[in-house]
Amino acid sequence: MNRCIWLLCILLTCMGCQRAPMELPPRADPSAEVAVSPTIAASEPNATVEDQLVPAAPAISAEKIFDTLTANSWTSLPLSQGHPDHSVSCFRADGTYSYDFFTDYQVPTKTGKWNLQFLQRQWYLCQDDGRRVTIALNDDGSITPHYGKLYQHEPLARQPGQTAETLLPLQLQPEVQEIVRGLTGQTWKRANDLDLRMEPTLVRFRPDWTYVATYRGGECKSEGTWYATTKEIIATSPKSRCDDRPGTGGDALTAKIIDDRQILVNWDLYVPENEPVPRGIIWSLSGFEPVVNIRVEYDMPIRRGVQVRFDVTITNGGRDTLKLERFSLSPVYSNYGRNLGDPGKQLVLPDDEIAGHDLAGKLLDPSQSHSFRLSAELPKAGQQWVYFNGLVSGATQNWDIHQAHELTVKE
Repeated sequence: MNRCIWLLCILLTCMGCQRAPMELPPRADPSAEVAVSPTIAASEPNATVEDQLVPAAPAISAEKIFDTLTANSWTSLPLSQGHPDHSVSCFRADGTYSYDFFTDYQVPTKTGKWNLQFLQRQWYLCQDDGRRVTIALNDDGSITPHYGKLYQHEPLARQPGQTAETLLPLQLQPEVQEIVRGLTGQTWKRANDLDLRMEPTLVRFRPDWTYVATYRGGECKSEGTWYATTKEIIATSPKSRCDDRPGTGGDALTAKIIDDRQILVNWDLYVPENEPVPRGIIWSLSGFEPVVNIRVEYDMPIRRGVQVRFDVTITNGGRDTLKLERFSLSPVYSNYGRNLGDPGKQLVLPDDEIAGHDLAGKLLDPSQSHSFRLSAELPKAGQQWVYFNGLVSGATQNWDIHQAHELTVKE
């Protein structure tokens, strides 16, 4: 039997695609299918009746895509290249798929069910673990699932009467259904006023697998699609660009559910739209490894010439005792004279440091936290970058953190 496989490691794939709109299942029945609802809630950012999307007729039919996908299996490289590391993928006409990746070690076969969904003028190839990927048919006979081509591999058998119409609706895993309920229940509001040129102030994940995000208090609106699995939540807007930094491409978001009142969007805290946020919250300042984690709460909004109180908590997420040396704000990057090969090297304070708190070499054991307060005054108004610096040394190396955020300082 042919081994049929799908290039999952580079795909953004499908979250429960169904052919017909239906309601989300009740919480009491986790085995029920999570389905599509086209309704746009009135509480969404900038949503009006006119904003609701009108489905457009697809340029290519579901049957054409079905016939192409199920005619043969697909490989990540043409057979003529013969590269040892490759994938082969298969979408069977009975609505099942399988995936294997061939390399110098054993990779378990991935199996499941698939379906098609037409959404926002694009076809999506969906699978029952919640993944989804746009799918395009190319003139050379290859297919492109979001990015990277797959090439024809070996013929597949198909029974008479098997068509796109005979594909059964997908049933998502119960864990994914809970994620869907948690995200789509309300509009989410950013819990700080930092980085507003690049991050949304409000985000709404719709039950029909589309999302809308508004930036800078409604100045710009970005819409796209999203999906969720038990491992990741990804939202992309290929044609919308509200991120005001130089660059190309559309907006993209990641999300993670903390609890029913807190989520992370691009690793910043978001809370329900009606939740009071008396102070700004920076969820986490951390490095490449989760050894040092720093949470900050601050007075919001920040105003020129007015003392701002930063309440800081440093947590030791490593296995060894850490020495806390300094926490500071600086207008530009400075390594404070440190060298990663020389742990605990004496700090050299920059002349332009905005504010700093001497932690006096306090020892912090694993899983323990230390909290303190820092006051700072920003002398000029407007948008400006500020580095949050945590100077921490371990037994063999420094675990310093330097993370920049763009502050909006008001008059």
